[in-house]
Amino acid sequence: MFIFCLQQEAYEEAIVAKYGDDTSCYPLLDSQIWLEVSGGKKKGRVFGFGSISDPESFLTGTSSTATSREKKAAEMDAKAAEMDVKHHKMCEELDA
Repeated sequence: MFIFCLQQEAYEEAIVAKYGDDTSCYPLLDSQIWLEVSGGKKKGRVFGFGSISDPESFLTGTSSTATSREKKAAEMDAKAAEMDVKHHKMCEELDA
């Protein structure tokens, strides 16, 4: 349990560093950051998610058997959301 708390703290710090203090800009899960702070996949698993090897698909409801079109659309949506966050940050910096 203690290890999970340390990783959760590291995850939260990394999220703030990446997305800023505005929690409305935070994604439900930044799987890349979680993989980094949790030590990556080990034996096909991600720490904190038990036997779930793809936490993002678990949280978003997309399965690993989704069609490539659905996967591509999800990737594009994620990229659009990332660009929106970057745009929001840039606007805030310009206003400051």
